[in-house]
Amino acid sequence: MNSRDRFLKTAQLEKADRPPVWLMRQAGRYLPEYRELKSKYDFITLVKTPELATEITLQPLKRFSLDAAIIFSDILVIPEALGQPYNFRDGGGIQMEYCLSDKSQIEALDDSAITEKLNYVSEALKLAKKSIGDTIALLGFCGSPWTLACYMIDGGSSPDFSRTAQFAQRNPKEFSLLMEKLSQSIIHYLNMQIDAGVDCVQIFDSWAGMISHKDLPNYCFIPNLKIVEFCKSKKIRERSRLQRSSKPLSHQCKKCGRLSTKKKWICKPKLYDARKISDTATEKGVREMMKTLDRKKICKILNTIIEYEMAGVVRYAHSSLMVIGPYRQPIVQFLQEQATESLQHALEAGELITGLDGHPSQKIANIEESNDHSVTQILSESLAHEEHAVTLYRSLLAEVSDSSVMLEEYARGKISAEEQHALEVKKMLKDYSSTP
Repeated sequence: MNSRDRFLKTAQLEKADRPPVWLMRQAGRYLPEYRELKSKYDFITLVKTPELATEITLQPLKRFSLDAAIIFSDILVIPEALGQPYNFRDGGGIQMEYCLSDKSQIEALDDSAITEKLNYVSEALKLAKKSIGDTIALLGFCGSPWTLACYMIDGGSSPDFSRTAQFAQRNPKEFSLLMEKLSQSIIHYLNMQIDAGVDCVQIFDSWAGMISHKDLPNYCFIPNLKIVEFCKSKKIRERSRLQRSSKPLSHQCKKCGRLSTKKKWICKPKLYDARKISDTATEKGVREMMKTLDRKKICKILNTIIEYEMAGVVRYAHSSLMVIGPYRQPIVQFLQEQATESLQHALEAGELITGLDGHPSQKIANIEESNDHSVTQILSESLAHEEHAVTLYRSLLAEVSDSSVMLEEYARGKISAEEQHALEVKKMLKDYSSTP
């Protein structure tokens, strides 16, 4: 078993003779041979010069007996390709040329021809692949949408990226636009790396640990899962090693559609090695592993959610006006926050509907009001609202389970958020159980 086979078997959760070992890119930068090159060229020149990037990629392999090499590059090549250059501060850390601060700047980011702008990475990968052949695995990588957004909005390195967190909360539509641009750019970038010959790609979400629990699905899980699903199901354009063979491909697996020179073919549909899967096989494998989405039914459920969340906006906003008493301010703040979050949930559901080729509803669900404006009643109505929201998201989860990882994680994230809200309201009700 050679090093590449060892790495691929491990990546595919199969048994290998031993765990594969490789040196991550950051560690490679401490090698004396790298430091020597760094004394002659600045970092960005090293990244953008395919011959130099290839030399640095291979340096760990010349020093150690490793199973894989990871291309020398940087996650910030995507922001630069979009029109936001970066450099390194004298005292250490990253400095972007400017900070993203409004919608016009985000709209101005040019995500066209992203692969052409990053062709130097592709050339470096091809050179590296030519050098290491098929005996050692070659790895590519990128930054996640959230991590890239952190640098782009904060303007570089930061201890907490507080500016990004505030921007995301205060400008949800603008932040969503940025995340979508980054996601699409990453998809094209990763597929370019796959075309260049990598055996595996990685998504680095370096700053996901700074995301609040309630925002993890929207800022981390869903964008990254979207990229993974898209690359696996639709955009991987690979030539299988068999297809590059001089032998005729006269035998085809009846289950997955893969071609082989062997008469007896053992199908392994769980393998995701893009270098061994043709377009036809990929599409067919996805259809076999995932049941077909009932888009109309899903859009109907999502529209019900939109209408209910919009009703929540009205309910919570109205309730915040009705609160009186000595503890009015914290309760008003809580209700207004719920109104804002309900609007965000409605917008997120609408984005999913348009992505599924549906039409978001303009209706608002019926709002039952007791006209009893005591704190206890207001909180009781809020609790009932949150509990019903949980049932709606559970109905969505039941429909998309084993169909779409992205939609499943979206539903689970919303269930978690709504259950947390319900728990908070229950705690508040204990304090007001005897309030007139």
